[in-house]
Amino acid sequence: MSMVQRCIVHMVRSSTKFVADKDMKKLCSDLRKVYTSATRDQAELAMQAFGENWDGKYKEVRQRWEANWEELMVFMDYSSHVRRMIYTTNPVEALHRVMRKVTKTKGA
Repeated sequence: MSMVQRCIVHMVRSSTKFVADKDMKKLCSDLRKVYTSATRDQAELAMQAFGENWDGKYKEVRQRWEANWEELMVFMDYSSHVRRMIYTTNPVEALHRVMRKVTKTKGA
């Protein structure tokens, strides 16, 4: 069985696309409490608290996270050291960029 982990960084970026600049820092801080929680249960509680704080202004942010919850929280099944490696696709994208750079400049 395979597991799909959505990129937390990309989810934060897409979720905050229409958030006002004055609210961005606080909203991202509250979202961070969700994906840095120790357990899924704590993450769910943090998401509920996020909803209480932000549903009045930005209810679509919580709705997007809850719609993708299972794929976003897959990394919660691992230790904190492993989580840091898999919560984002940036390392994979960096590897692909290096591979493209090497193969692109080579002739047939």
